[in-house]
Amino acid sequence: NDEGTSLADTLEIFEWIWQAIFTVEMIAKFIALGVFVPNHGYFSSNWNIIDFVIVVAGYLTLLPGVDNFSAIRILRVLRPLRTVNKLPGLRLMVSTLLRSLTGMLDVFLILMFLFIIFAIIGIQVWH
Repeated sequence: NDEGTSLADTLEIFEWIWQAIFTVEMIAKFIALGVFVPNHGYFSSNWNIIDFVIVVAGYLTLLPGVDNFSAIRILRVLRPLRTVNKLPGLRLMVSTLLRSLTGMLDVFLILMFLFIIFAIIGIQVWH
């Protein structure tokens, strides 16, 4: 199964290339914005905090025994969120979607209530 192994090796190389690019970008922002400058520093933006967590999680896989830790794999999925920070229109759409989640939660709860009512009625009618 050399083909599968070579594909895995190639994907791992690309993963580290992207990790290096993200690290260089994070360090450049550290230098440009300052790290802990109040109201204007790197950590004053929530998007930068997400970027920082993703980059640090990428390096946690270097620690022995952490490579197969599923929480770090889940954080890798957040990498595409970094592009949201670069595109203002996409950033607005994601922010709007996240703000609408509370309204969607209310709708979900009402639907679950209705499903339960109809399930009880269905059980009573066809039992």
